[in-house]
Amino acid sequence: MNERIVCAAFPGPLSCRDKFKQASGEASRVRVRSHALLSNERNNWNALDYDEACGLVVAGSRDGRLMVFSLV
Repeated sequence: MNERIVCAAFPGPLSCRDKFKQASGEASRVRVRSHALLSNERNNWNALDYDEACGLVVAGSRDGRLMVFSLV
């Protein structure tokens, strides 16, 4: 299987109150949307970083190359 970068969008903030509901046994369903941005057939990524405020994701490979993805 190839390495992949996948993004997901949650409908709102994840709060402590939601975690309490799950721990207490209350079932709550949250609709999450996800999308595979890229698949890496070489499987050579060894670093990943993101800037949530700017919507940027950077993947670094063993050969020194960087791939920058803009999510906006």
